[in-house]
Amino acid sequence: MGDPLATARQQLTTAQDKYKTLANSARLNTIGDEIGRLSTAVAQMMPNIETARKRRYVFRAYLEHKAEVFNKHWDDIQQRVKRTLDNEVVSLRRGYSEVENALRQAEQVDNDADKLTEALRQFNNVVTRFESDVNAAMGRIRALFSTFQTDVDDAKRQLDEIFW
Repeated sequence: MGDPLATARQQLTTAQDKYKTLANSARLNTIGDEIGRLSTAVAQMMPNIETARKRRYVFRAYLEHKAEVFNKHWDDIQQRVKRTLDNEVVSLRRGYSEVENALRQAEQVDNDADKLTEALRQFNNVVTRFESDVNAAMGRIRALFSTFQTDVDDAKRQLDEIFW
């Protein structure tokens, strides 16, 4: 059987690494990236339709209409998403502070494997709650634009088929 203190210290190193990766989660960077991609897709829709028309592709005004509707609604949706995103990030900062405090408590344990193991267990419990909060926040934000994103993706696929 290995040295319990060495094992606990290795777990502490793993916890420190986990803490660093949670910073991106707290900022909801993946949602920001998704919004950026969606914004780009909406902005490129009309120019792509114009390119298809210049290639003498004939289709009804259906796609133009969709692009106009997307542009019209995107600003409102984007503002709601940004407002909600900002609120969720503020809320998640509090949870991230709890994660940080739990890690600091574990880091302050000296040469006692049992106390360090207990502190790491508490850290992991806080992390689990925080990750659940992050997932819930992401779900709430995605719910604001998921249907819109599906519609934009469908129209983009239709345009991609034209270019093939």
